[in-house]
Amino acid sequence: MLDVIIEKCERATWRLFDIPERLWGDLADLLLSADPDIALRRANFASLIDARIDGPLEGLIEEIGKFPDIEFLVHAIRIGSGSLLTFGNSTRGNISNYVGRMCGKSRALFFLLLRVARETGDRALVHEVLSLGDQPDESGNGSRTVLRPDRVPGLQEDEAVDTLDVERYIMDLNLTYREAMDFRWAIDVARDFQPGT
Repeated sequence: MLDVIIEKCERATWRLFDIPERLWGDLADLLLSADPDIALRRANFASLIDARIDGPLEGLIEEIGKFPDIEFLVHAIRIGSGSLLTFGNSTRGNISNYVGRMCGKSRALFFLLLRVARETGDRALVHEVLSLGDQPDESGNGSRTVLRPDRVPGLQEDEAVDTLDVERYIMDLNLTYREAMDFRWAIDVARDFQPGT
């Protein structure tokens, strides 16, 4: 089926974005599998995506007829060869603004972005999603890296990265196995964060 989709899109008899948005998560998981037979299909599919997404957001809106669902865009980027941090400036700015407003409110988006960061090893994306910052510590002699509740779902107040009880957070939010693995990795990245970088 993937070969048929790719062929029809290459011949312009079918549009890539005719694939329903709700299916892109499963499609991304399939194309990111370790199966060597899938790798070639992913490369072909990625070139189709990159050709459509790499540019101003307005062009993408015109092609699909509406502002794309942000989770759909993230899945499309997962399949494509780009990174969220190297995405076209116009679209990247729109995504960053949306993520800044919605990450703490949308558990699905938050954990999807952590998954993308982990899949690609994109430590800068972790810093952006978590919006890591530093605050003076209680002693007044240094600073601590903190997570903010407006960016991290389930937090009630600012929480120091070094003292966050990761396992309790995972249990309290009843995270899936994948979400838990992605969150542990992101917190390890956050604990390596150097304020001011």
